[in-house]
Amino acid sequence: MSRSEKEQIKNMLRGYKRITKSMLKMIESYGLIVSGCGKHYKIKREDQLGGFVTFAKTPSDTRAGLNVSVEIIRLIEL
Repeated sequence: MSRSEKEQIKNMLRGYKRITKSMLKMIESYGLIVSGCGKHYKIKREDQLGGFVTFAKTPSDTRAGLNVSVEIIRLIEL
C-alpha cells in the first residue's frame, strides 16, 4: 500500500460525523467487506485473514476517524 493511499484513507475518515456511501465504497475497493448492524460497522477482509475492525456509525470522539483509519490500514497490509 502506497503512502498516498494511506493518506487518502486517513483524510477520508478524519473527523467524520457520519459514514457516507462514498466512504464505504472506497473501503470496499481495498478488498474489505463492510457489514453494518445496530450502531456499528464491522470491516473484515474478503480472504478472511486477520481479524476485523469495528467502528461507530456516529462517533462521539473527534479522533475516532484517525484511530479507525490506522486500524483499517493495518488490516489491509496483513
